[in-house]
Amino acid sequence: MVVFVSNAQVGQSPNQMEDASAKSESQTTILDLSGMNLIEVPDSVRKYSNLRILNLADNKITSLPKYLKKLTHLEEINLSNNQIQSSKFKTSRLKNLERLNLSRNALAELPKRFTKFKNLRFLGLDENEFTKLPMGVKKYKSIESLSISQNNLVFFGENFRHFKRLKSFEFFEAAGSNISQVPENISYLRRLKRLTLDNNKIVSLSKEIGQLTELEVLELHKNSLKEIPSELTSCTKLFLITLQQNQLRRLPEGFAKFTDLSALFLNDNKIESLPDDLGNLNLTEVYLQNNKLTSLPESFKNLDSLVHIRVDNTYLYEFPLQLYGLNSIKSINFTDTDISVLPEKILEFDSLEQLAFREAKIDFYDSRNSNYDFIMATLNNRGVKLFIIDYE
Repeated sequence: MVVFVSNAQVGQSPNQMEDASAKSESQTTILDLSGMNLIEVPDSVRKYSNLRILNLADNKITSLPKYLKKLTHLEEINLSNNQIQSSKFKTSRLKNLERLNLSRNALAELPKRFTKFKNLRFLGLDENEFTKLPMGVKKYKSIESLSISQNNLVFFGENFRHFKRLKSFEFFEAAGSNISQVPENISYLRRLKRLTLDNNKIVSLSKEIGQLTELEVLELHKNSLKEIPSELTSCTKLFLITLQQNQLRRLPEGFAKFTDLSALFLNDNKIESLPDDLGNLNLTEVYLQNNKLTSLPESFKNLDSLVHIRVDNTYLYEFPLQLYGLNSIKSINFTDTDISVLPEKILEFDSLEQLAFREAKIDFYDSRNSNYDFIMATLNNRGVKLFIIDYE
């Protein structure tokens, strides 16, 4: 049973709050008290003996009452956007608490009393005032996931060693946190499956990142990376890597070891060429727009499962021959390239649904474009969506 409580029900005294449901408090497992301008947790919450989830987000709460320890079924508390401060926070032992969200508070470190949450599995610390990873996390022997995005982690690497013995720690997010480098001691997080570090200022990755061999997802988009260490190719379980919007000029050899990779996110870099064996991957999506590419690897002819490809705003000067025969392709974008001929063989893409190009680049004096009108009419008749840019 879920109970939502409104401001009207709280009245002038939260401690006199009415039960929002006609049923007994003992049947309630989820209680939502968010956005009610509370400065403390109402005393009447103690009545909900089977409560599992308590939502206290968007209030002015500074601490948790001691009676919460009697709610032995309590598994999750959301305290995001309150007024929790490290030095003033008080709470009791919540031995069954598994999820705690403290995002958008004023925390610069974890309150010492937080060590009482022995079974904590998820800790949310986004949008606080941390400058380094909190040491107190090492007390959570069962922790699986830490989200500490949008802080100011200028001392990002200082406390990684305290994570070494966390045998269940698999998910780590620190996006948008002013991080400039991923240091050597990242190797202490060897059990990680997901590492999210997008929207930072990262210019380099330590080669020790290659020791995170359990990694499945690595998000590094919107940084300032100039190269990827070849050691990363040891992380062969990766099925998602986001590298768009960096300063990359090339990829390391061995990138084709990521055999579970289905999408290639490399757009908005400075890449001039791609590894020859990249087409040996089972890619369905390839995003290469806004790079310095003049050609695609010959191995791209092997991308039999390719569905979407973008090469717009690159230095390609002819339609990639490697794509011919890839009948799974549904969309192609070569807008703002130097491609001046629309080949008739484009009609061989039987699954094509979208085609985007810049008509102003088409050289109608070239005899190879003599069938241009026929090609366009045929594509129209097939119902292909044409995105034709005609400006100079």
